[in-house]
Amino acid sequence: MDKALLKMPTIETKRLILRPVSISDAIDMFEYASDKEVTRFLTWKTHEKITDTYYAIENIFDKRIDNNYPEAYALILKTENKMIGMCDFVYFNENNRCGEIGYVLNRKYWGNGYMVEACQEVIKIGFDRFNLIRIQITHDINNYQSQRVIEKLGFTYEGIKRKGLVKWDGTACTLKKYAIIDSDYKNKE
Repeated sequence: MDKALLKMPTIETKRLILRPVSISDAIDMFEYASDKEVTRFLTWKTHEKITDTYYAIENIFDKRIDNNYPEAYALILKTENKMIGMCDFVYFNENNRCGEIGYVLNRKYWGNGYMVEACQEVIKIGFDRFNLIRIQITHDINNYQSQRVIEKLGFTYEGIKRKGLVKWDGTACTLKKYAIIDSDYKNKE
């Protein structure tokens, strides 16, 4: 894929600015990445030190284009000019024209619809910019808040994947899997 296409444009929604993650986001990112309540259903280890966050930005997010992944979006809350979370393609296969969205949000901002607002834009980019035919989302079966986001986005429930993911600590979790395909997306517009 053309590397220039993987460089994500800045997008403005009603309440958010979505722009690629940068090193300047480290303090705001550490605020939620160090919160065990935020990270308990995620695949990565809770950040213990700010250096964990700097490492993630420099060695994961800054290298996404080199690894043929679109840049990850930082979610900036306009009213506070603060990075409150992220939304990105955690899986991206140009040949299969399939992507999977992942997201995380600072707990202080849960329940306000910010993640639905951000994901709608990432879904649009997936279908319009990358010409995907399928976008999926999975979540730990016990993560009911994530399930609500997915339902509000209009994804179709596809089933359960038992022991579908081994987390950083070696524990396996059962996943619920959802997808939206290009024709469903176009019919919703």
